[in-house]
Amino acid sequence: MKTMILAAASAVLLLGACSTTEQRVLKPEELTSIKHVCIIQNAKVRPHDLDRALSKALAKRGIGSTIVTADNRGKLYDSSCPYNLRYKTKGNNEILRKGVFVLRSTKYAVSTVSYSLNDENHFRTNPDLVKQAEGVVAKLLEKNSKRPLQNSPKSPKFPSRHLGDFS
Repeated sequence: MKTMILAAASAVLLLGACSTTEQRVLKPEELTSIKHVCIIQNAKVRPHDLDRALSKALAKRGIGSTIVTADNRGKLYDSSCPYNLRYKTKGNNEILRKGVFVLRSTKYAVSTVSYSLNDENHFRTNPDLVKQAEGVVAKLLEKNSKRPLQNSPKSPKFPSRHLGDFS
């Protein structure tokens, strides 16, 4: 009996690891046609003001944004949020040290960017969260940005609760 339960549990675990998420590459003109992005606030990460810095960076490129909290996450599924930005980061209240950012439509991933402060050492002495956010947004919207394939070693590993389930 124990062997059968162990075998069933192993099968479920193996099948669960095989699931994938569709990821499409948008054409450059489609990336430039993005007019509004909903930023999913992640209260568990630092810097805490990153959502506002990302909003300013998007505005600088002429893209409107709405910060979506756990209270209004239903907004992600209506027509006012055709794209959303999810992130998982580490840092302190002044600086972003590392992070993974995913720009998604309601159906598929559009662009993924990994960020490391090691690539921009000048922010260590002159912290500027808004400028860091501007760099992240520029990379997300870059015409020829490389997007890792799902389940590849460079694929972002978000826990499922961060990808929209705020419970």
